Amino acid sequence: MRIEVHRITSCGFYRRGSFASCFGGLNSFLDELETWIQTRSNVAATATFTDPENIPERVLCSCFVRLSGQGVGMALWYCSPSTEQGVAYIPMDEKPGEIEAAEQRLPTNSIAGWPRYFWIEPEQSIVTALIPSGAVTTAGSGLPSARSYLESYLSYFSSHVVREETSANPSTQENTIKGYRNNENEPPDKTVVPKFKTQPITLPGPIDEIRQQRENIRKFVSTTKISRHMPDVREKWEKAMQYLGWDAFKPPQDDNISFRLETAWQPGENDLEEVIEKWRQRSREINERAGVRLKGGSGVLWFDRTKCADEIEIDDELENALHWRPRQIEQVIRMAEPQVRQLIASANR
Repeated sequence: MRIEVHRITSCGFYRRGSFASCFGGLNSFLDELETWIQTRSNVAATATFTDPENIPERVLCSCFVRLSGQGVGMALWYCSPSTEQGVAYIPMDEKPGEIEAAEQRLPTNSIAGWPRYFWIEPEQSIVTALIPSGAVTTAGSGLPSARSYLESYLSYFSSHVVREETSANPSTQENTIKGYRNNENEPPDKTVVPKFKTQPITLPGPIDEIRQQRENIRKFVSTTKISRHMPDVREKWEKAMQYLGWDAFKPPQDDNISFRLETAWQPGENDLEEVIEKWRQRSREINERAGVRLKGGSGVLWFDRTKCADEIEIDDELENALHWRPRQIEQVIRMAEPQVRQLIASANR
């Protein structure tokens, strides 16, 4: 199972441009969310948004576990697109143009999808994604949709929402909202904005690992972002685009340019040290990242900081379960806790 640790940077209601919440902190938010989920008539009623343009178009809360002194555990169910009868599929061995789709019927009142699991610690403002390889294979952490789920709860269902008295139907959502308030004695405030945001906690870059793997380096990779409103930058960019045959492409004059260089490279020891030192100098002056690809590796080892993530071993039964029950969520969090604590300590050094 993979774990990925994020810091909760915003939770509550904020005035535009302010980093401090006016009301609705993380502890009170989780208390209220727990009560709301437990009082829904069924799991389908735990949806906080519907977005037909995205996948998943809906997210449900299939489990909410209060952990003694350790925050909460949540299972969110990400709904898959489906037909009226079930799920459509195509045979993988057929050739394009010869495909005939079929439909797999689902039991009545069933919701197709996949789970994602989270551990929220309000005292440390930490959320950890718990990502088993599982019977349902999807590589993502699920955090973007989890943020949408939690922020949508704040926006449309929390006790701070003030709606028009003529329409208390949440299906019309923002069209009926007059504003937000901290308590019933206050008038609705239209100037505050609900937010639930996270950012990945990062670890020091793997420079030592890159040095140890020098003989396995096969490519050098760099990304640079610079502003086109600088005349010398614009001139160089235009010359490069002309050379590449894209001189007809005319973006706005004040946008940013992102360059990515990826080239074969098998450095000697001195070559590697020179490049690392050069990157350190350049990264202080411009927005640049640099790293390497290793033989047989699937990703880039960047010189700078990396995501606070790791792999841990859990029981096969848990790794391959279609959905964890409350006791299983507690069990996995206990198993993950030592590694999460170690990752956070490494990030704080």
